[in-house]
Amino acid sequence: MKRKIDDLQEDKPPIALPDANTKSSSKDASFTDYELDPRLLKAIAGQSFHKPTTPQALAIPQILDGKSLVLRAKTGSGKTLCYLLPIIEGILRTKGNTQASTSALVLVPTRELADQVLRTIETFTAYCQKDVRAIKLSEQLPDEVVRSMLASTPHIVVATPSRACSSIKLSSWVSNLKVLVIDESDLVSSYGYDDDLTTLSASIPKGVQTVLTSATLSSDVDHVKNRFCKSPIILDLNEPDAEGEGITQYFVECGEDDKFLLIYVLLKLKLIRGKCLIFVADDVDRSYRLKLYLEQFGIRSA
Repeated sequence: MKRKIDDLQEDKPPIALPDANTKSSSKDASFTDYELDPRLLKAIAGQSFHKPTTPQALAIPQILDGKSLVLRAKTGSGKTLCYLLPIIEGILRTKGNTQASTSALVLVPTRELADQVLRTIETFTAYCQKDVRAIKLSEQLPDEVVRSMLASTPHIVVATPSRACSSIKLSSWVSNLKVLVIDESDLVSSYGYDDDLTTLSASIPKGVQTVLTSATLSSDVDHVKNRFCKSPIILDLNEPDAEGEGITQYFVECGEDDKFLLIYVLLKLKLIRGKCLIFVADDVDRSYRLKLYLEQFGIRSA
């Protein structure tokens, strides 16, 4: 059952909603405004990112200031960079000033998302790879392998809650954690990770800066927020006229047997142009079936 954010608790956190002035300033923002490391700016320019999206323009300064944050924004609005750029910048700023330790943990609900986050880290640390190291713990790996990976003292660990939970039984790598990110926090809560989250909340140091991202502000997000955050700033940016305005949505009701034929027709007749992101139900196997199906007709996919 979903509840309004105003009803979540008596001591309401500060809520930052985009008004006309906020939107105007975010549109004029530039990545150079945040005094980021030149190597990080070079990587950003290499991806042809000319200016931050509205969520990035509003969230990055808050996270750089060390504030805990709950960010609600549409899929595709750049939420991943909202937390990764400040994390990488924080590591670069403290490089050599503190003893080597893992300073950031990024929790994600699925192995596929863990892969995506790690690839993004690698992209934006292309010019500072020696100074920012990241690992991914999302597969079932032997204990010796996990111990070895953690012994290298990575700055950032990307993991599913279950893998993160099992790893802290092997090493106390979270003892010096500075930032905790729970990406897609509504899904993390609803994917059956409740026991793992309980263990992690007891193991992570108190006062850690926490960033929650989500496409919704539901009771699932509320549950995670109350467990890991204390009076976070709420950025609710999922407005109809926010990033992505002007998009038109269509839907076709069809039977299971017609779905593959329909997607073939849409692509082959070029009713969909350019790159396309396709969401499927069920599991990864269905994604792979669709990939094999499209390849029979010379439609490249991954």
